Amino acid sequence: MAGLNLRFTQEELDALRARAESEGRSMRSFAHDAVITASWANTRASSTRQRIMC
Repeated sequence: MAGLNLRFTQEELDALRARAESEGRSMRSFAHDAVITASWANTRASSTRQRIMC
């Protein structure tokens, strides 16, 4: 399985850790889902913009 290393400030990491913990999830699971959700949202928004411009 492929991996991805990300760098965060200590403040960002603390906030992510707190959010993952508040949801009862691991950091890995939380970060994975956040990236996938953002990617899908960006793809849908881009597709919508392209249809509007045509």
